Amino acid sequence: MRKYILFFLVLTAMLSCAAQNPNNMGQVEKFNYDYYHNKLKLNQRFKEYSEADGTFVKISVEVDGFFVEKIPPRSFTQNIIVYYKNGILKEEGEFFFCSDVKIGKWRKYDKEGKLIREENEDKKFEGLRIKPKDLLRWMERQGWIDLWSGKGQQSSSSNTPFRINFSPHGKDHAKWYVSRVTMSGTEEFVIDAETGKVISHENVLNVE
Repeated sequence: MRKYILFFLVLTAMLSCAAQNPNNMGQVEKFNYDYYHNKLKLNQRFKEYSEADGTFVKISVEVDGFFVEKIPPRSFTQNIIVYYKNGILKEEGEFFFCSDVKIGKWRKYDKEGKLIREENEDKKFEGLRIKPKDLLRWMERQGWIDLWSGKGQQSSSSNTPFRINFSPHGKDHAKWYVSRVTMSGTEEFVIDAETGKVISHENVLNVE
């Protein structure tokens, strides 16, 4: 009896895993032509708009495929989805708030939709005192953003109140570079990601 129970549990687990993995079921994610093309006017190759829930969306029809960027409200992230010219999903992942810093898992697929590479971009933050979420909390303490209400969240890919860069650990400590747009120029910060200390802080004035 125990053997039958064990067999049943193993079989259930296998079916559950298969259901969670679209590649195992032969399901391939494709660009939703009908949905997105309804957002574009005739011969229009670029469009920015907001969904009903406040999610910012940018659609770009390129020569070699399709590009979709999404910024959900209060997420402080940018979700990037790239499709091949045949409409099959090519790459997907997330960028950190107001930056080109990759976070989370990034996946790449071949032209048949088969997963060929998956990378955990969060590995570069392991062991650091200031990870992306910690940097957001630091920015919140400055009064620039509010993680609960979404205050300070970028409203599009071009409207970026900040510019953030990350330098991974090398010969020196890993660092965060935060540039905040002000009325007179920018306010620049360099933060040691390993100690959490602000290394430098300066105001840069615009020169006309």
